[in-house]
Parts: sequence; C-alpha cells; structure tokens
Amino acid sequence: MGGAFANAAMAVATGQAEYVVVHKVMTMEGAGRYGQAFGQIGQAAPTTAGPMAFSVPYGLQSPGQMFALAARRHMHRFGSTTEHFAEVTINARRMAHTNPEARFRDLITVDDHHSSRMIADPLRLFDFCMETDYGCAVVITSAERARDLRHPPAYIRAAAAMAPYRYGGALMSFYNHPDDDFASSGQAEVAKALYRLGGVGPAELDAAMIYDHFTPMVLMSLEDFQICPKGEGGPYVADGNLGLEGPLPVNTHGGNLAEAYAHGMNHVEEAVRQLRGTARLQVPDAETVLVICGAGPAPSSGIILGRAP
Repeated sequence: MGGAFANAAMAVATGQAEYVVVHKVMTMEGAGRYGQAFGQIGQAAPTTAGPMAFSVPYGLQSPGQMFALAARRHMHRFGSTTEHFAEVTINARRMAHTNPEARFRDLITVDDHHSSRMIADPLRLFDFCMETDYGCAVVITSAERARDLRHPPAYIRAAAAMAPYRYGGALMSFYNHPDDDFASSGQAEVAKALYRLGGVGPAELDAAMIYDHFTPMVLMSLEDFQICPKGEGGPYVADGNLGLEGPLPVNTHGGNLAEAYAHGMNHVEEAVRQLRGTARLQVPDAETVLVICGAGPAPSSGIILGRAP
C-alpha cells in the first residue's frame, strides 16, 4: 500500500496527474475468505507448486498457521509470551471502546485473551483480526492545491515499499530464511528507507499506526522500526507503552484487531485525523505519524505523514 502512495505522489509531483485517489475495497464473501487454507480461496488448486509444495501437503496451509511459526520463533529466541500478545489486543480494544465505527468495542483482560480458543498454537482467537467488508479512499494532490481545500491536509513526508528476503515463498518456506528475518515483521529495510527519506527517526514520531493482523507482528514491527531494541517488543508492550498516555500511542482507532481489517487503509485515515486534530482519541499536538502497511510474507511498506511544514 505504501507503494501506491509513493506512485501517486510521484505522479502529482511530475505533472502526470493533478489528483490521484488511492482506494482499497474488499468484499470477502464465501470462498474468498483469506482465513481459509491455501488452495481453497476462490477455487480449489489442482496442484501445489513452488516452496509451498514443501509445506501445504503436510497441513501448513493458512495465514494463521504460518504467522504462528514466526511467533513461536520469536518466543524461543527472545522470551516473548502470550501475555505480551494479549497486551496488543487489549490495547486495541481500549482504543476502540468508544469508536462507533469499530467492530469490537468490548474491553478484555489477559484472562479473556487466554480463554479464547486456540487457533494455531500459540495464536488464539483474540490474536487474529477479523475479516471485514470495507471501502476506504484518500485523495492525493499537490501541497499548493491542498492549501485551498476545506480541511487541513496531511503531507506525505516519506513512502517506501520493498520485499523482504522471504517474498514469494511466504513464511511457509521457512527452511531457507535467515533467523533474524524469520523472527521479524520483515520491515527493517522499509524502516531505514522511511527514516532516511522523511528525515526523521523513531524519536520524532508522535503516534504509530501499526499493521496488526496478528498480535505478535506488532511486537516485531516495533523492533524493526527501532521503536524498541530487537527482542524487546514483549516487555515494551507489557510496560503500557502502546496506550494514549505512552511515549508512542499505537492504533488509536483500534486497528485491524478491533476497528476493522481494512488492510491498513483505516490506519492511514486515522493518521490523517491525528494530524488534523480531529481524532476521537487525539494525541496532543501530533505532527508526525508513522503508518506501517503490511507485515510478513509479501512486500511490506510504510508511510510517514506530517502536518504542514
């Protein structure tokens, strides 16, 4: 998604377009559900080829299963726990509690998280986002045109997209991943590019909208974006740092886990609201907001948005 914003910004900057709409729409009906096993999405696949031939025939077939492997590896290497995972979804529910647009507004506890059914060990029901039918859109234009519009604009300070080492083979081809890449969100290079292009570092961020389709990936994104040291994502969230009163509020709308799984486009919209000062849970004087778009086996991306210079 960050790549779409980069392309749109370049089209406007080079005069190829005056206005560009970046949108994302999804209707997940029937066989189109992402949570199904591979080979069952859309229509049955007669064969399984490539890296997945080493995993799918043996039962490793769904996104939840493959992200469970990365979660377990992070637990093994760094001591992260299911209590840490619970803190991520507890924060999402807390942020969404008064959000009328959120699907899940009930507050939960660690015990509630642990009581939810196991889906793909160590991931439980409350570690998963819920598939959502949705539509989101933003308009990108030049800074000069934006000054005359009705609402204050948010400025694209940086946008970047790239593929981690495991692109193509997905997390299922775990047999050939460097360990540092496997026990991560695959976003370290995206983070470096964003900070370089935006001229900011993690200390300058006022809020972060982190792609949270599975709770452990939030811990790993915090590490890849240098918001906390490698391996310390668990203790970081356990200390309450994700909340509105923390040093870097995360997913103030509820994120994928509580508001809606809109593939991160709702993260962009919340970042814009924070910069305009119109967010429901407003971060005081927010000037720079990070949006992390995607995590895991596909190209990852990100955007840094800012207020008027």
